[in-house]
Amino acid sequence: MFDQLVEFHVENGQPITTLAISEDGKTLVSGGKDRCIRRWDIEAGECDFHRGHHWAVSEICISSDGNSVASVSQGKCRARFKSDAVLWDLRTRKTTTLPTKKGFRFRSPTFLSPEVVAFKCGDISLFDVQSGKNGQAIPESMRGDTFVVSPDHRRVVFGTWNGPLHVWDVESQRLDRKLVGHDSQVTAIAFDDSGERIASYSDEVFCIWKIGGPEPLGRLDLEIEEILCVGFCQLASKWFCLESNRRLTWIDPNGEICGTTDLPGNSTLTSAAWSRSASVLVLSDKNGVIRVGTLGSVVETDTNSANNTSAGVESFDG
Repeated sequence: MFDQLVEFHVENGQPITTLAISEDGKTLVSGGKDRCIRRWDIEAGECDFHRGHHWAVSEICISSDGNSVASVSQGKCRARFKSDAVLWDLRTRKTTTLPTKKGFRFRSPTFLSPEVVAFKCGDISLFDVQSGKNGQAIPESMRGDTFVVSPDHRRVVFGTWNGPLHVWDVESQRLDRKLVGHDSQVTAIAFDDSGERIASYSDEVFCIWKIGGPEPLGRLDLEIEEILCVGFCQLASKWFCLESNRRLTWIDPNGEICGTTDLPGNSTLTSAAWSRSASVLVLSDKNGVIRVGTLGSVVETDTNSANNTSAGVESFDG
């Protein structure tokens, strides 16, 4: 069940291209085609924004302590694809634009800790959040644009272009193991609350893994549309996949489908974000509408749940 808490509207219906939410589920950040980064206070319904990019914002992330944001924009300049990356301190509103590498574009911003953020830019480059200085890099052998950090920040799991997942140990700075079960590019990865199990998706194949095991605990063929988000809902003790057509597919720990939920709204979704700790899901559509809600503990097949939103929904403009 999706219990809607609040609804935000971007001025002039500007479409949202990317979303991220803090671990406590209280702060939402978004990026759009208008080159703006917006911060939304979910409880107060307040919004402020920053214009610091040259092109449409394509990816955004927020640190685990909710104090810092990293974002990337992509565009064309003189018929060439370009990108830029910005760090934003939410407390001081200070911004830092990172230096670009000739011939490479920034992608996949991910906080490895509140102090360190990673970007894919040729290799995977690490930057100090406060100074913006470039530190060490994770080897280019960690190919692929999808990676996720464990809840304890001790591991990073990379989805590669040809299928295997690479588990990187942060302390030793070494490849810990490979998980083989996909045959094509992995596009979504998520940890459960324990940090010992992960789910991954590639080309209609959904896998569940135990970090220490060589083979998937479950492998499921899913004939579904574009995946926006994969996550683990602690309240339901189940995994889910969110499609751009607003359908959630629920999957039990053994890799079996156990229900679907249709989420509120009619427009195609453009982005989604999930706060594992707070069980808060955020959705945005092409009309500039952002919906924030919780996923309840009762999971069942419900094709009418798009109309079952909370009567106490608040709506704010930003």
